[in-house]
Amino acid sequence: MIRPLAFAVLVSLLSAPLARAADQPGYDFVLRSGNFELYQKTSIGDADLIAFRGIGVIEATPVEVATAILDREHRPEWMHDTYGLRTVRVNRPGQFVEYCAIKTPFIIKNRDFVIETTVDVDPTRTKILIVSKSVVDPDAPETSAVRGQMNEGRFTIEPGPVAGTTRITADMDVDPKGSCPRWIVNKYQRNWPGGMFHAMRGFLARKVATLPEDLKPLFAPAVPRKP
Repeated sequence: MIRPLAFAVLVSLLSAPLARAADQPGYDFVLRSGNFELYQKTSIGDADLIAFRGIGVIEATPVEVATAILDREHRPEWMHDTYGLRTVRVNRPGQFVEYCAIKTPFIIKNRDFVIETTVDVDPTRTKILIVSKSVVDPDAPETSAVRGQMNEGRFTIEPGPVAGTTRITADMDVDPKGSCPRWIVNKYQRNWPGGMFHAMRGFLARKVATLPEDLKPLFAPAVPRKP
């Protein structure tokens, strides 16, 4: 049972501002809702597009959060518009190329992406960085979808304000290409970080996330050296 004082401290920690605008160089503050904050800046690839940063706290460990993000089998269950996900190649443990497609409203052609992702895990397995960007790969499938460009996708995963929580900073700078009006793109992408955090919480609650085999060595506990 949580005592009143301890409960008050817990609530204050989880509801305190997650970041200051001054701590997000280049980004402008957009909104705060509960324990989620949204920032934006001009895309590095197109001055008419907006890149977004979402910062939130989730009740799970950093490894659990990273596992949910990297789980290929279950990803379409919480990234609901994703389909056709496949691994194109594994360059090394912690770096791989994936193909995925995104369902769009019927008046807009579907988009697809070929993305190289690099995962870095610190020795304590409490700070994890997942960085993604578009690449050209000869083994990626060619489809009728419009090939989009991910200028940068980044998840910075670190311990949250209280034990058992994780702070996630999600950066997304994507150009879907094609002739879709930029204001529609910006509106859709503005909603992505908040929707992603909400969906991830629901997925984590199911306790079904698993790491792909090629990533398990990266998260294995370090074996102490014998004296």
